[in-house]
Amino acid sequence: MKARLKKPLIAALALLVLLGLGAAVYMLMPAQAGGPLQISINIGNHGTETPAGPSPEQPSPPPQTSTKPSPGRPTPVPAPPPEGILLPVGTKVINLADPGGYRYLKTSIVLEFEPEDPKFTSLKGEARLKKEEEMVKELKSRTAVYEDIITTLLSSKTFEEVFTIQGKEHLKAEIKERINTRLGREEVLEVYFTEFVIQ
Repeated sequence: MKARLKKPLIAALALLVLLGLGAAVYMLMPAQAGGPLQISINIGNHGTETPAGPSPEQPSPPPQTSTKPSPGRPTPVPAPPPEGILLPVGTKVINLADPGGYRYLKTSIVLEFEPEDPKFTSLKGEARLKKEEEMVKELKSRTAVYEDIITTLLSSKTFEEVFTIQGKEHLKAEIKERINTRLGREEVLEVYFTEFVIQ
């Protein structure tokens, strides 16, 4: 009987001693340490753990703010550019303006024109094909104008002006601007190089 009473008594004394040591360590810790204290005591197969929390000397940390954007209006997506009429101008072989005239440029160009009919992009099937054929036929009637502008512009360029990516993009912008200026309205939407070789 005495042996049975001794075990719980020893366990209780051990628990009190450990709790007293833990409290003493907590009181002696400098305030700058600031970390929460955890005490874990295992007696037999059972364990008790004191929950970690902020020390009484220090204020509780501020609540975490969410980094997710607040729900609201969705960000507007820009509308894609209108689908235009593509007109191949053909392949050009032009001597560049470098001294000696030894360098030449071989390029194939496609022009994209804005449809005159605003309802063109909504047309489907046979109606769209028929309208596109009519517009291409009209555009081809002015091919000589486009070719003259392109040939004159390309022959004024040097190797250094067109061999870089930036040079090619600048050349596209110039072709577009000159054709639209000649036509008197913004008809050309884009200029595409399907071939671009410098020798």
